[in-house]
Amino acid sequence: YQDTAADAELLAQELPPVDIVAENHNDALDVTEFELANGVRVLVKPTDFKEDEILMRAVSPGGSSLVDDADFPEATSIAAIVDQSGVGDFDQTTLLKLLAGKKVSVTPDIGEVSEGLTGSASPKDLETLFQLTYLYMTAPRADTDAFEVYKTQQISALENRSLNPVSALQDAVIEARFGDTIRRGPLPVEEIQALDLDRAMEIYRDRFGDASDFTFVFVGNVDVDTIKDYAQRYLGNLPATGRTETFRDVKPDPPTDVIETDVFRGQEEQSVVQIMFPGNIDVTPENELLLAMVQDILDVRLTADLREERGGVYSSYAVADIAEYPDSTYGVFIGFGADPNRIDELTGATYAIVDDLQTTGPTDEDMVKAHEKERRGREEALGTNEFWLSTLGDYAFDPSTDVTDAIEGFQARLDAVTAADVQAAAQEYLPLDRYIQVVLYPESYEGQVD
Repeated sequence: YQDTAADAELLAQELPPVDIVAENHNDALDVTEFELANGVRVLVKPTDFKEDEILMRAVSPGGSSLVDDADFPEATSIAAIVDQSGVGDFDQTTLLKLLAGKKVSVTPDIGEVSEGLTGSASPKDLETLFQLTYLYMTAPRADTDAFEVYKTQQISALENRSLNPVSALQDAVIEARFGDTIRRGPLPVEEIQALDLDRAMEIYRDRFGDASDFTFVFVGNVDVDTIKDYAQRYLGNLPATGRTETFRDVKPDPPTDVIETDVFRGQEEQSVVQIMFPGNIDVTPENELLLAMVQDILDVRLTADLREERGGVYSSYAVADIAEYPDSTYGVFIGFGADPNRIDELTGATYAIVDDLQTTGPTDEDMVKAHEKERRGREEALGTNEFWLSTLGDYAFDPSTDVTDAIEGFQARLDAVTAADVQAAAQEYLPLDRYIQVVLYPESYEGQVD
């Protein structure tokens, strides 16, 4: 037995630095942007929020949208398999030994409209972060043992999921919103069992084999010159074919009418309700803020009515979500758990809250609370590396984004919002003639519910 990690180097070869061909600095945000000779873009935002933290996000357009439905199971699974297989010459066990004592991680991912990597490191382990990134893009491993373990884990997770009655509710919501598509919801057991590892690795190498449309974002306790040095060596030497590509829109359109479904599962004398308002939205900073304020006011009103006044629920929530890509859609989700015999009363009360927000608009108190919640939320977010990584990641994915205005213009937009604006947004985004309602009842109620 020989411990290969004892005297091994993660990356033995010496990579020559590649030229920086363009550079600029955003003075308002203190963000440096540069481009390497192979087309890789890099954004750097130094912060002093955490002494021992550097975060990385790399993104490239495409993702699983570019493969056919038949290859989707491989495309959506392979990044996790690669992540569990080690990298380069090292299996997972050896890699973990090699990285012992270091604070560093890199994880590849293939989403619907993009592929990329997420990473973090302490400043002293930054070079290791770059080395891992280089290896995940040039020397990925797909260990057959790791592949079998992955399949076993996924099938086990599916079996455990099916034991939870709420999974039937989630499946019904997914089907109502997206129809019958392999690209939404968990993969079925038969698809997991049929995964083709060779085809999956072909897809991975295709997605990560051209670095020319990748943008890397680094946020945290970073020195810009150090990032440049490592980027020129490790990112500049990534293979680049210069192909021009973008994602495909494979997302089903939102439904255009009311869909109501009851699901009967489990023994517990408890129901769960999920209501979704899905639709299209013009994604602008103004509309994002308005939708967030609609969410804030709905959330407070639901708690006040359903829980505090009626004593009908332990907790309720309203959550709004926007997906700008591929097709600028939104969803407002309302949910709560309750006594099965009170569902009609409580769903009726929920729609009455929505109707009141649309017809009479928010009160002055509603507006003050929502305004303060958004102001405080943004103030706190500005002091986190995660916020900057996410915001700069949006710009990395779509350079037409006005990232300076997204950040600098927030307070002015917030101050300009009126009660009439929020009322109009509630009318547009919570249409009472277009929503999905799914109710989970205990099995014993089947045949008893209208």
